[in-house]
Amino acid sequence: MAELLRGRLPAQIERNNAALLPKRDALLAALTEQLGGICTWRKPAGAMFLWVGLPEEADRAALFNMAEQRGLAYGYGAAYHAAEDDVPFLRLAYACPSVGGIRHGVKLLAGCLRDLTPERFAQST
Repeated sequence: MAELLRGRLPAQIERNNAALLPKRDALLAALTEQLGGICTWRKPAGAMFLWVGLPEEADRAALFNMAEQRGLAYGYGAAYHAAEDDVPFLRLAYACPSVGGIRHGVKLLAGCLRDLTPERFAQST
């Protein structure tokens, strides 16, 4: 494998970054617009995922079920925690969806959270 990638890896990384950075930035902009002051996140330097911290009062099981019913899929924190603890985080993938799909997905997520925690949204306005 190393022989196969020798000399090609830096160019592949550049191509991946060129494709992924606009999607990452679209996700960050959509999160700021839809969930700023409600959830937390950090701008990743790279990769294909972004972790979003949920409000503590959000029922994570209900959120997951509601999102799934509305056609939204995401990774939930417990699935990635070593002890499978129910941590209040979502893992959002931005590599595969289009920029429009990313915006739509964040809008769906915000709608789910708004339905589950309307008091939180009332506080943020």
